[in-house]
Amino acid sequence: MRARLVSSIALIVLGASVARAQISERVRRELHVADSSQVQEVELVDGSRLIGRFIAVGERSTTFRGSAGDILLDPKLIARVHTYSRTAIHGNELWFADPNSSRLFLAPTGRTLAAGDGYFADHELFFPQVAYGVTDRVMVSGGISLFPCSGACAEIGYFAPKVALVRDSTFNLAAGALLAKAITSSGDGGNAGTVYLVGTSGHPDASVTYGVAAGFVDGHWYDRPFIMLGGNLRVSRRIALITENYFVPGAKHQAVSGGVRFLGEKISVDLALANVIPDGFFPGLPLVGFVVKF
Repeated sequence: MRARLVSSIALIVLGASVARAQISERVRRELHVADSSQVQEVELVDGSRLIGRFIAVGERSTTFRGSAGDILLDPKLIARVHTYSRTAIHGNELWFADPNSSRLFLAPTGRTLAAGDGYFADHELFFPQVAYGVTDRVMVSGGISLFPCSGACAEIGYFAPKVALVRDSTFNLAAGALLAKAITSSGDGGNAGTVYLVGTSGHPDASVTYGVAAGFVDGHWYDRPFIMLGGNLRVSRRIALITENYFVPGAKHQAVSGGVRFLGEKISVDLALANVIPDGFFPGLPLVGFVVKF
């Protein structure tokens, strides 16, 4: 009995060692030699972090250049590698990436999630959403509204695919769609949506996003395009300013918004106000949302 217990413990320990020794597919994708315009943050399996860049990458060993010099690093000890532009270094501090860089408040940016990354989001309390990077260039998201009503009230289901046409450090261009359908007990709800092309210029902490979209309701296309202009400006490690604005040529009123994004490494929270010009109302419609990245 004792021998069997010892054997079982040995197998568990061996299995755990083998699991730790495996290099994940995500790490294989992320592990690369960075050029001098980039900086990399390495998360090790013990939770510690290194900042610098890889100057050599092999199957069994890598060379990492940090502030203390060059060190040999076993790839099996690496949990994640994050690569940033050197613009992410402010003084001696590294500003982590915005976990919600693929969106402004509601509108998409030209950026997509990396393969295997995802997030859970909620907007205006009643609109939860889940997004996932299928590849570095293809992401999907969707959800269903959670209105506290019954009977004739309809919930709204929505699905939003996005494909990166250009994916670069300072310019990103994507095409996508937002498809929504009213869900009722009778099953006869209508549908609406948009198809769009959106670009983002600039580095992740200071960029301008611009796009054009065509909308439809129950198969009938709106005869004017929607134009979106927005942007973000990171003012500290944990705070960014965001604006998102919509214009319809020839329309009497246009929609504008602005606010603040509070940033964590895995969580962001948006607080903003939206209004129409001219003839707006004070102080405007609150926009509240958050993202938890996984």
